[in-house]
Amino acid sequence: MTLHPEDLARTSVAELARLLARGEASPAALVDLYLQRLEALEPGVGAFVAVYADEARQAARQATEALAQGRRLGPLHGVPFAVKDIVDVAGKFTSYGSRSAAGRQAAESAAYVRALLAAGMILVGKTHTVEFAFGAWGTNQHMGTPRNPLRPDVPTATGGSSSGSGAAVAAGMVPWAVGTDTGGSIRIPSAFCGLTGFRPSVGRYSTEGVMPLSATLDTIGPLAHSAEDVQMLDDAVLGRHGDERAASGPDETPDLRGMRIGVVPDDGLASDEPEVRRAYRESVRAFESLGARIGQVPLPAGLDEFAQLTPGLIACEGHAFAGPYARDPASRMDEEVRARFLAAEGLGPKDHAALLARRAGMMEAFNRALSGYDALLTPTTPCVAQPLAALADSLYNPAVYTRFVAWLGYCAIAVPNGTGRHGLPTSLQIIGLPGTDRAIMRLARAFQQARRG
Repeated sequence: MTLHPEDLARTSVAELARLLARGEASPAALVDLYLQRLEALEPGVGAFVAVYADEARQAARQATEALAQGRRLGPLHGVPFAVKDIVDVAGKFTSYGSRSAAGRQAAESAAYVRALLAAGMILVGKTHTVEFAFGAWGTNQHMGTPRNPLRPDVPTATGGSSSGSGAAVAAGMVPWAVGTDTGGSIRIPSAFCGLTGFRPSVGRYSTEGVMPLSATLDTIGPLAHSAEDVQMLDDAVLGRHGDERAASGPDETPDLRGMRIGVVPDDGLASDEPEVRRAYRESVRAFESLGARIGQVPLPAGLDEFAQLTPGLIACEGHAFAGPYARDPASRMDEEVRARFLAAEGLGPKDHAALLARRAGMMEAFNRALSGYDALLTPTTPCVAQPLAALADSLYNPAVYTRFVAWLGYCAIAVPNGTGRHGLPTSLQIIGLPGTDRAIMRLARAFQQARRG
C-alpha cells in the first residue's frame, strides 16, 4: 500500500497501528509524510510553536530499525504525535503560550510524555495554546491564534485552550496530539475541529511536568480521530498493551442493552444553535436504538451557576503561578487573560476553602442525581466554531457544557455527531462519574461504530 500526504487528513491512530502491524507502512515513511503535510499546511493554519523535524526523522529511523528486528514496544510504536506548549519536553522550551514566560528550557519531560516515548511514539513538535491555558475560544494575542482548518475560507476559531493541538490534528499534520483540560480545553477544540477528545478522571494520568493552572481540576489527555484511538492511547499511557484487537480489525456490532443513559431536560440545556440541538436529539435516539435505556436527569444546579464557580477556582489556584505575570503592567500579556487572573486578587485561603466546600456539596448532589446511570449526555458546545472576527459579539459561551464536568471531577469524551452551519461539526459530550473512564470510551466507540455502520 502506498500512502501519500493527502491520505493522512483523517487517518486515525488505530489505522496507523494496523498499517504498522501488517508491515504496510514504516515509522520513517509515516513521519516523512506527516512532515511533508505539515510543511505544506502550517503557514495557513498556524498550529505549531516549534517543529522538531530532524529529531522526529531520526527517531522514526530508529523505530523502523527496531520493528524490522522484532523489537516492538507496543501497538503504537512509530506513531507520531504533538504536544501542547504547557507540557514539558526535556531539552525543549515551554512558553505556556506567553511571550512573558518564554525561554524556560525543561530539564525533564512530563510524566505523560515519558509514557508516550516509552511506548515508541515519535514527537513531531509543540502546539500553540491560549496564554497560560486560560481561555475557551483558542485565541492568543501575542503568540498567534491558530485557524480552524475545517473552514479555510474564513479565519475561524479552533476552540481552546488546546487550540494548536486541535488544529494540527484536524489538518492531518499529526494523527493525534496532547492537550490539557481544566474547564474544557480538550473537549472544546475537539468539538470545533471535528475530533474525539478525552478528559480523564482527575488523577488517571499524572500531570507532573504540566503547567499548574488548577491543582483541583487539571487533567491531560488526547485529541484524536476516534474513541478507538483514545482507548489505545489510554493503554499506552497506563503501560498496557491491551488485547491488540484494535490493531487487527473492527469490533462486532455494538449492543448497549442494559445500559442506562441520562439526558438533560430541554429546560436545563443552554441556548444552543438549532443544528446543535438537533444533532443532540438524534444522538440520544441513536443510543436508544443501540438498546440503551434513556432517562431524564434534572440537574441539581443550572449550568449558569458554574459560570463563575469554575473560572473562579481556576483563577484562585492558577494565580500562584501566573499571578506575577498578570500583576506586572510591563508584561506582554493578553489583557483578557490578565483580567481573568486578576479576578483572584485579594482571595485568600478562606475563600479557596469556601470554593472547595461548595464544590464538595455539589459533587454529592450530582452523584445522587446520576446514581444508577452509566453516563450523561449533553452537547459539547452550544455552537459550531465561530469566525475569529465575530468572537467579541458571540452570543455563546463555548464552555457552558464543559466547565460543570470539570468542576465535579467527572470524566468526559467529546465525539462528532453531526454538521451545523457552514458544514462545521457539532459534537456530543458523553460524561461519566469519576473512575468510569473505560466505560465512557466504550460508549463513545459504540456510538461511532453505529454511525459508520
